[in-house]
Amino acid sequence: MMRLLTSALVVALLCPVSLAWGQGVLGNPSFGGGEPYSGISVVSGWKCEANGPLTVRFFQYAEGDSIELEPVTDHLPLLYGNPRPDTRKVCGDVNNGFVLHWNWGHLSLDTTLEPFTAIVYDNGVEFDQHAFYVTSLAEEFVEMSDDSPPSYPLCDFPREGAAAIVVWNPRTQHLEIERTVSHSSYCPQEPPGRDYSVELASCERKLERCQNQRRDDAELQRYKELWESCREETP
Repeated sequence: MMRLLTSALVVALLCPVSLAWGQGVLGNPSFGGGEPYSGISVVSGWKCEANGPLTVRFFQYAEGDSIELEPVTDHLPLLYGNPRPDTRKVCGDVNNGFVLHWNWGHLSLDTTLEPFTAIVYDNGVEFDQHAFYVTSLAEEFVEMSDDSPPSYPLCDFPREGAAAIVVWNPRTQHLEIERTVSHSSYCPQEPPGRDYSVELASCERKLERCQNQRRDDAELQRYKELWESCREETP
Protein backbone atom coordinates (compact mmCIF):
# COMPACT_ATOMS: atom_id res chain seq x y z
CA MET A 1 0.00 0.00 0.00
CA MET A 2 2.80 2.36 0.91
CA ARG A 3 4.52 1.55 -2.39
CA LEU A 4 1.33 2.47 -4.31
CA LEU A 5 1.00 5.76 -2.46
CA THR A 6 4.65 6.55 -3.12
CA SER A 7 4.22 5.82 -6.83
CA ALA A 8 1.11 8.03 -7.00
CA LEU A 9 2.98 10.87 -5.30
CA VAL A 10 5.86 10.59 -7.77
CA VAL A 11 3.42 10.73 -10.71
CA ALA A 12 1.62 13.72 -9.21
CA LEU A 13 4.90 15.57 -8.80
CA LEU A 14 6.13 14.78 -12.30
CA CYS A 15 2.88 15.44 -14.18
CA PRO A 16 2.95 19.27 -13.85
CA VAL A 17 6.44 19.30 -15.35
CA SER A 18 5.52 17.06 -18.26
CA LEU A 19 2.37 19.11 -18.88
CA ALA A 20 4.42 22.33 -18.81
CA TRP A 21 6.77 20.94 -21.46
CA GLY A 22 3.79 20.64 -23.81
CA GLN A 23 2.32 24.07 -23.08
CA GLY A 24 2.48 26.86 -25.63
CA VAL A 25 0.59 30.03 -26.56
CA LEU A 26 0.22 32.11 -29.71
CA GLY A 27 0.12 35.64 -28.31
CA ASN A 28 0.18 37.67 -31.52
CA PRO A 29 -1.91 37.73 -33.64
CA SER A 30 -4.85 37.35 -31.33
CA PHE A 31 -8.48 38.30 -31.82
CA GLY A 32 -8.42 40.30 -28.57
CA GLY A 33 -10.84 43.20 -28.91
CA GLY A 34 -11.22 42.64 -32.65
CA GLU A 35 -8.67 45.28 -33.65
CA PRO A 36 -7.30 44.62 -37.17
CA TYR A 37 -3.65 44.07 -38.07
CA SER A 38 -1.79 46.14 -40.66
CA GLY A 39 1.72 47.25 -41.52
CA ILE A 40 4.77 45.38 -40.24
CA SER A 41 4.92 43.73 -36.81
CA VAL A 42 5.54 40.23 -35.46
CA VAL A 43 3.99 36.84 -34.97
CA SER A 44 4.96 35.90 -31.41
CA GLY A 45 4.23 33.70 -28.43
CA TRP A 46 5.92 31.09 -26.27
CA LYS A 47 6.31 27.33 -25.83
CA CYS A 48 7.88 25.64 -22.85
CA GLU A 49 9.59 22.90 -24.83
CA ALA A 50 9.94 22.44 -28.57
CA ASN A 51 9.99 18.91 -29.98
CA GLY A 52 11.14 20.18 -33.37
CA PRO A 53 11.00 23.31 -35.54
CA LEU A 54 8.22 25.78 -34.69
CA THR A 55 6.25 27.15 -37.64
CA VAL A 56 3.19 29.28 -38.36
CA ARG A 57 0.76 28.97 -41.25
CA PHE A 58 -2.03 31.34 -42.25
CA PHE A 59 -5.46 30.20 -43.44
CA GLN A 60 -8.70 31.61 -44.82
CA TYR A 61 -12.14 30.09 -45.03
CA ALA A 62 -13.02 28.59 -48.40
CA GLU A 63 -15.37 30.48 -50.70
CA GLY A 64 -19.08 30.34 -49.98
CA ASP A 65 -20.56 29.04 -46.74
CA SER A 66 -17.81 26.48 -46.16
CA ILE A 67 -16.30 26.24 -42.68
CA GLU A 68 -13.18 24.59 -44.07
CA LEU A 69 -9.93 26.49 -43.72
CA GLU A 70 -7.67 26.73 -46.75
CA PRO A 71 -3.95 27.58 -46.40
CA VAL A 72 -2.80 30.85 -47.95
CA THR A 73 0.89 30.48 -46.99
CA ASP A 74 3.41 27.69 -46.52
CA HIS A 75 4.74 26.81 -43.07
CA LEU A 76 6.82 29.84 -42.04
CA PRO A 77 9.72 29.22 -39.61
CA LEU A 78 9.57 30.84 -36.16
CA LEU A 79 12.74 31.90 -34.35
CA TYR A 80 12.62 30.03 -31.01
CA GLY A 81 14.46 30.56 -27.73
CA ASN A 82 13.90 34.28 -27.08
CA PRO A 83 13.89 35.31 -23.39
CA ARG A 84 10.36 35.43 -21.91
CA PRO A 85 10.70 36.02 -18.14
CA ASP A 86 6.91 35.86 -17.81
CA THR A 87 7.01 32.12 -18.62
CA ARG A 88 9.36 31.13 -15.79
CA LYS A 89 6.52 30.20 -13.43
CA VAL A 90 4.89 27.91 -16.00
CA CYS A 91 7.94 26.52 -17.80
CA GLY A 92 10.64 26.63 -15.14
CA ASP A 93 12.96 28.67 -17.38
CA VAL A 94 12.74 31.77 -19.60
CA ASN A 95 14.08 30.95 -23.09
CA ASN A 96 10.69 30.00 -24.47
CA GLY A 97 9.69 32.83 -26.81
CA PHE A 98 9.16 32.51 -30.56
CA VAL A 99 8.89 35.30 -33.13
CA LEU A 100 8.55 36.03 -36.84
CA HIS A 101 8.97 39.48 -38.42
CA TRP A 102 5.94 39.83 -40.69
CA ASN A 103 4.26 42.25 -43.11
CA TRP A 104 0.50 41.77 -42.87
CA GLY A 105 0.22 43.14 -46.40
CA HIS A 106 1.52 39.75 -47.58
CA LEU A 107 -1.88 38.34 -46.62
CA SER A 108 -4.24 40.96 -48.01
CA LEU A 109 -4.27 44.28 -49.86
CA ASP A 110 -7.97 44.76 -49.13
CA THR A 111 -8.90 48.08 -47.52
CA THR A 112 -11.78 46.44 -45.64
CA LEU A 113 -11.51 43.94 -42.80
CA GLU A 114 -10.57 40.49 -44.07
CA PRO A 115 -10.59 37.47 -41.71
CA PHE A 116 -7.66 35.03 -41.36
CA THR A 117 -6.58 32.31 -38.97
CA ALA A 118 -3.01 31.74 -37.75
CA ILE A 119 -2.05 28.22 -36.61
CA VAL A 120 1.27 27.47 -34.90
CA TYR A 121 2.94 24.07 -35.04
CA ASP A 122 5.65 22.22 -33.14
CA ASN A 123 7.33 19.71 -35.47
CA GLY A 124 4.19 19.74 -37.62
CA VAL A 125 1.75 19.28 -34.71
CA GLU A 126 -0.68 22.16 -34.01
CA PHE A 127 -0.54 23.62 -30.50
CA ASP A 128 -2.51 26.89 -30.78
CA GLN A 129 -4.47 29.07 -33.20
CA HIS A 130 -6.23 32.43 -33.36
CA ALA A 131 -8.61 34.15 -35.79
CA PHE A 132 -7.95 37.81 -36.58
CA TYR A 133 -8.57 40.56 -39.16
CA VAL A 134 -6.22 42.22 -41.63
CA THR A 135 -6.65 45.53 -43.45
CA SER A 136 -4.29 47.62 -45.56
CA LEU A 137 -3.75 50.80 -47.56
CA ALA A 138 -4.13 48.74 -50.78
CA GLU A 139 -0.36 48.49 -51.11
CA GLU A 140 2.07 45.99 -49.61
CA PHE A 141 4.66 48.70 -48.94
CA VAL A 142 3.72 52.40 -48.80
CA GLU A 143 6.30 55.13 -49.34
CA MET A 144 5.38 58.78 -48.79
CA SER A 145 5.67 61.04 -51.81
CA ASP A 146 7.79 64.20 -51.74
CA ASP A 147 4.73 66.44 -51.67
CA SER A 148 3.11 64.64 -48.71
CA PRO A 149 2.90 66.55 -45.41
CA PRO A 150 5.75 65.56 -43.07
CA SER A 151 3.42 65.09 -40.10
CA TYR A 152 -0.26 64.99 -39.16
CA PRO A 153 -2.16 65.99 -36.00
CA LEU A 154 -4.52 63.50 -34.34
CA CYS A 155 -6.86 65.81 -32.47
CA ASP A 156 -8.13 64.85 -28.99
CA PHE A 157 -5.68 61.93 -28.85
CA PRO A 158 -4.59 60.34 -26.56
CA ARG A 159 -6.98 62.42 -24.46
CA GLU A 160 -9.38 65.31 -24.90
CA GLY A 161 -7.63 68.65 -25.21
CA ALA A 162 -4.39 67.12 -26.53
CA ALA A 163 -3.11 66.33 -30.01
CA ALA A 164 -0.57 63.72 -31.07
CA ILE A 165 1.65 64.67 -34.01
CA VAL A 166 2.29 61.52 -36.05
CA VAL A 167 4.66 60.75 -38.91
CA TRP A 168 4.65 57.87 -41.40
CA ASN A 169 7.41 55.32 -40.82
CA PRO A 170 8.00 53.20 -43.95
CA ARG A 171 10.12 50.70 -42.00
CA THR A 172 7.16 49.73 -39.80
CA GLN A 173 4.39 50.77 -42.24
CA HIS A 174 2.73 52.60 -39.36
CA LEU A 175 2.08 56.10 -38.14
CA GLU A 176 4.45 56.79 -35.25
CA ILE A 177 3.95 59.43 -32.54
CA GLU A 178 6.50 62.24 -32.91
CA ARG A 179 5.31 64.39 -30.01
CA THR A 180 2.21 65.48 -28.09
CA VAL A 181 1.02 69.10 -28.10
CA SER A 182 -1.95 71.11 -26.88
CA HIS A 183 -5.13 70.76 -28.89
CA SER A 184 -5.45 74.47 -29.69
CA SER A 185 -2.01 74.62 -31.33
CA TYR A 186 -2.84 72.31 -34.24
CA CYS A 187 -6.57 71.52 -34.27
CA PRO A 188 -9.10 74.04 -35.65
CA GLN A 189 -11.94 74.98 -33.38
CA GLU A 190 -15.28 73.75 -34.65
CA PRO A 191 -18.02 76.38 -35.12
CA PRO A 192 -21.09 76.10 -32.89
CA GLY A 193 -23.46 73.44 -34.11
CA ARG A 194 -26.61 74.43 -35.98
CA ASP A 195 -29.92 74.00 -34.22
CA TYR A 196 -31.61 71.85 -36.85
CA SER A 197 -34.72 71.36 -34.75
CA VAL A 198 -35.50 75.09 -34.96
CA GLU A 199 -34.99 75.12 -38.73
CA LEU A 200 -37.17 72.06 -39.24
CA ALA A 201 -39.95 73.48 -37.07
CA SER A 202 -39.81 76.72 -39.06
CA CYS A 203 -40.10 74.81 -42.34
CA GLU A 204 -43.05 72.81 -41.02
CA ARG A 205 -44.87 75.97 -39.94
CA LYS A 206 -44.35 77.58 -43.35
CA LEU A 207 -45.64 74.48 -45.14
CA GLU A 208 -48.69 74.26 -42.86
CA ARG A 209 -49.47 77.95 -43.32
CA CYS A 210 -49.13 77.60 -47.08
CA GLN A 211 -51.52 74.63 -47.15
CA ASN A 212 -54.07 76.45 -44.97
CA GLN A 213 -54.00 79.52 -47.21
CA ARG A 214 -54.53 77.32 -50.28
CA ARG A 215 -51.63 78.86 -52.21
CA ASP A 216 -51.12 77.96 -55.85
CA ASP A 217 -49.50 74.63 -56.67
CA ALA A 218 -46.15 76.15 -57.67
CA GLU A 219 -45.71 77.95 -54.33
CA LEU A 220 -46.91 74.91 -52.42
CA GLN A 221 -44.35 72.79 -54.24
CA ARG A 222 -41.57 75.24 -53.31
CA TYR A 223 -42.46 74.96 -49.61
CA LYS A 224 -42.60 71.18 -49.88
CA GLU A 225 -39.11 71.16 -51.38
CA LEU A 226 -37.89 73.50 -48.61
CA TRP A 227 -39.35 71.16 -45.97
CA GLU A 228 -37.71 68.10 -47.58
CA SER A 229 -34.42 69.98 -47.68
CA CYS A 230 -34.70 70.71 -43.97
CA ARG A 231 -35.37 67.06 -43.22
CA GLU A 232 -32.34 65.92 -45.25
CA GLU A 233 -30.01 68.34 -43.43
CA THR A 234 -31.28 67.33 -40.00
CA PRO A 235 -28.94 64.71 -38.45
